[in-house]
Amino acid sequence: MSRVISFSITALVLAAIGTLHTTSAHAQFQRCPLITQISLEECRTLEKLFFDTDGPNWINIRGWLRSNQPCEWYGVTCLSEGWPRRITKIDLSGNDLSGSLPGELSRLTQLRELRIDNSGPGHRFRKLTGNLPAVLGQLEHLEVLLLGNNDFTGSIPMEYGNLASLQQLSLANNKLTGPVPESFAELGNVRRMDLSGNQLAGTIPDVFAALTSLEDLDLSSNLFTGPVPTALGRLTKLRSLNLSGNALTGALPDTLANLSRLIWLSLADNDLAGALPLHTARFAAGINSCSLSGNQLCIPDNPVYADLEPVCGLPKDGTCRVCAGTDCDALEAVFAATGGTAWTTRSDWLATRDLCRWHGVSCTGDRVTGLHLADNAVSGRLPGALGELVLLEELNLSGNVLSGPVPDSLSTLTALSVVNMSDNQLSGPVPLAVASLGSRAQVCDFSGNPGLCMPDQPDYRAFGPNICGISLNTLCGEFPLVQVSGLRVEPQEQAARLYWQTDAPAIGLRFDVEIITGQDVSVAGSVHGKAPTTYSYTVENLHSGPHTFQIRQISPTGASVVTDPLTVRLYEPGLTITGPYPNPFFTRTQLSLVAGSELPVQVDVFDVTGRRIQTLYRGQPALHVPWSLQFGPAALPGGTYFIRVLSQNATLQTFQVQHVR
Repeated sequence: MSRVISFSITALVLAAIGTLHTTSAHAQFQRCPLITQISLEECRTLEKLFFDTDGPNWINIRGWLRSNQPCEWYGVTCLSEGWPRRITKIDLSGNDLSGSLPGELSRLTQLRELRIDNSGPGHRFRKLTGNLPAVLGQLEHLEVLLLGNNDFTGSIPMEYGNLASLQQLSLANNKLTGPVPESFAELGNVRRMDLSGNQLAGTIPDVFAALTSLEDLDLSSNLFTGPVPTALGRLTKLRSLNLSGNALTGALPDTLANLSRLIWLSLADNDLAGALPLHTARFAAGINSCSLSGNQLCIPDNPVYADLEPVCGLPKDGTCRVCAGTDCDALEAVFAATGGTAWTTRSDWLATRDLCRWHGVSCTGDRVTGLHLADNAVSGRLPGALGELVLLEELNLSGNVLSGPVPDSLSTLTALSVVNMSDNQLSGPVPLAVASLGSRAQVCDFSGNPGLCMPDQPDYRAFGPNICGISLNTLCGEFPLVQVSGLRVEPQEQAARLYWQTDAPAIGLRFDVEIITGQDVSVAGSVHGKAPTTYSYTVENLHSGPHTFQIRQISPTGASVVTDPLTVRLYEPGLTITGPYPNPFFTRTQLSLVAGSELPVQVDVFDVTGRRIQTLYRGQPALHVPWSLQFGPAALPGGTYFIRVLSQNATLQTFQVQHVR
């Protein structure tokens, strides 16, 4: 019997010791029943927050559950009037909280600010985890919610769209997934929103268009796809916008130029592509801090953009074009050949994607059906490319200073019902096919061109004694000039080779190869006409940079006609390498190269141990054609890598890059 009693006493003692052990962490703190400054319910909420987030190990626990004045506890602010006092602010940012955030915080019905951003010097290992409490959406007076730099997981609760008073929201640098809730459209008072550094996915929703009070928006370093929403252009109070480090695609929307207050913009490291329209490029160039690198965006190198320096880190590119429609080439050729930059009015030409908005251009659908540039200081010679506007119905270039011949290609414009080329300086015979087309048009006027004539020949007489306002002339057509076509130029090592052809033998004619430098034209060499109709000529000893050529055809009597100019860019001999950029990189880095000499190239990637992990390129690149290589496989571990460029067993350059996971 005594042994049984002894055993029972021992068990009770051990149980008591266990109870003391489990409550020892709490025993040193004062309990809520002894506190009257705030309500018992609010005190219980603070108590749960303290123990759920490992309060005893916070950096600063001044007053917490040790005094009966909670409104003086570290990070706690209360209303100054009323009894019991109501808690309006909790700021425990940078205080090393860990564990989970209790949903009971929703009981603090007068809470205006909740700040538990776990940022601070050095890397913090103690962070809040678990899902964001959805019940926080009940805090109707909450104005500031900062929960960044923790390890919250799951999706953003849709209930947070009920926080109608919210002005600042930061959930940055957590592990949140899923889309941005559609309910966010109700956060009409938010001025600053930071959702960066998560794993949010899907397209950026148009709900942001409803947040017209937004001044700062950061959605960087997520997994967003699709285009940059045009609706962002409605956020006219926006001062900073960061969408970098996502997988956004498409062109940059013109509506961004509506953000007149923007002083900081980053769209770097996405998959955006295309040329920046002039209005957008001017807008971006005026932003204090702007980055568009790490995309496939470009700035056109054409006369319309001449006054712009590189924009947001993007240099000008001669291959970059804003317009990409079916009729773009033809209109761009007209602009270049007829002094477009000196036109009286040239609004939107080469500057916007929609060519139907260009001055004087009218369309049906997206195809050009009208070109009206009368009395507009249009000069130079009409390019043959004008004939590529195959749906053109009306062409009015009257009252300008156009010179040279009427191109044969106009005869392909079989839909023309109105053509007016009057009062210019056109010369030479009107091609028979063009005269035939004009005779069938409802309106055709070539009058007022003293040098223009219609040959008095049987084929022309079939259309009448007067064609398009010009009488037949027996002296017309005596110039032995031929039609030059197919002009192209191929870059070579410090040289350029031109090729062209004629529609008939050119015996007795001379072809001068001319170089255009600014306003100066010089002859690089000459080729005499012959019975074969194909020609070529090589211009040697050319320096790096752009070179513009034209072919002038000259008859024995001095009559001449010149082709449209053609430009080629030459690069420095050897291999020009730019990049890698960005460095350090998150998803990928890019190396840009261009060869000015014929040489074999091999590009390899090595890790820090010297092990080759990937060959990016092996071969002989085309001369004077810019190209790029990208490095950054999806499964690539973080760390240091070396990119080596090799040619003929000699290392041209080695780059060290840092991959950040």
